[in-house]
Amino acid sequence: MRDWEKAGDPIALAIGAKLRELRTARGWTQAHVSALTGILRPIVARNELGPHALRLDTIARYARVYGVRLSEIVAAADEQTIEDLRACACGGDEGGGES
Repeated sequence: MRDWEKAGDPIALAIGAKLRELRTARGWTQAHVSALTGILRPIVARNELGPHALRLDTIARYARVYGVRLSEIVAAADEQTIEDLRACACGGDEGGGES
């Protein structure tokens, strides 16, 4: 198992952080977002933690509720995150292997 798999998908983590940022900037609770999106509150919480990838239609539901473009949320997975993912996928064993 690669390091990024243990910690969670870095792209999903970045998107989750963006979802949390959008919610808190509006002063909304997870329960309020749940009511607006139709996504159960524990799932809203899990999506904000971001250990697992979200489906595009789920991200679109959040975008509609927050009044932002889908691309604004997805852009949270910036080039650096993608580079980190590529480095892990390419082996990244410069340190001498797994501990």
